[in-house]
Amino acid sequence: MKMKAFLTLMVLGLGICASACWFTELNFNRHYIAKVNMAYTFYCADYHPELIPTWTGNPISCPPAGIQDMPAQIWVKLQPRSEEGAPAITEALLQYKKLPSGTWTTFKTLRQLNWTMDFSKPVQLFGPNVFDPPGAVAGNQYLVRLWFSDGVFENADLDVNAPEGGDTVWRNQWVTKITISGKRRPGL
Repeated sequence: MKMKAFLTLMVLGLGICASACWFTELNFNRHYIAKVNMAYTFYCADYHPELIPTWTGNPISCPPAGIQDMPAQIWVKLQPRSEEGAPAITEALLQYKKLPSGTWTTFKTLRQLNWTMDFSKPVQLFGPNVFDPPGAVAGNQYLVRLWFSDGVFENADLDVNAPEGGDTVWRNQWVTKITISGKRRPGL
């Protein structure tokens, strides 16, 4: 009886461990926030191929999104992962946190993503003009982060605070800093 209970606990433990694992950079190094409005936030092969040979999956310097008019367009680069038999991403979140001491708030959730989209360039995965925090005024600063899961693995732990620069389990290509200009984008 003790052996059966031990084996059951071991199997449950492995399942819990597997569901808490994160994507590896080898499989997910082309999943990132690419730009906010027209400001690039991650130097990737699409724009700066000279940087890719030096990127081994470790965090690299990513510029913040800078001062932006609202509502802001978040451009995301995501690949479906299906080319190697890996499960497709089934859920993606955008979250923001007001600096210096706000808490993370989910402002956009996608489930069962449509992988017929053209992911050869950054896309408006979460829709146009998606970032417009309530009550934001000129000079307010926010961190925005991208989270995704294939139903088993996730890119980073949502319970971990993601600082600017991505020096935790959050990589800096998944986190960007936006400063509010106080202006509204024309025609919106």
